[in-house]
Amino acid sequence: MSVSLAISGLIAPTSHEVYVQEQVPVRIITASSTRAEVIEIITERATALELDPAQVLKIAYCESSFKVNALNTKTVIGHDSFLMQINSHFHADTMNEMGLNYDNPDDSLNYGLWLLKEQGTKPWNASKKCWTSEKDWGTLLKP
Repeated sequence: MSVSLAISGLIAPTSHEVYVQEQVPVRIITASSTRAEVIEIITERATALELDPAQVLKIAYCESSFKVNALNTKTVIGHDSFLMQINSHFHADTMNEMGLNYDNPDDSLNYGLWLLKEQGTKPWNASKKCWTSEKDWGTLLKP
């Protein structure tokens, strides 16, 4: 299974501005991505996968506050990384089998979106109280 499984050619594996399939420019998440870029990229990819962009943004916000290099080592097993806080113990091998690099923030986002598409919100139940709350999401999710 390759990265292209996910967003019909909207995922770029390496460079910052890549053209794929229909010559659509694709941006990737890097350590230097701004909050605005992160929000735009998550929205684009969620939409392309027919996921609810607002829900994906809420989960990413609750998991990482949109901090690209977020790392949580206070887990029971493994550690959680990047925007969607993907756990190393449970997901690194699957990511590798899919041709994704666990240590790459863009690959981690792609995997998180795939996981959300495949399993729904269950992998993020630990933060459900946050992303289902009545926060001022209009303000929190602004770029």
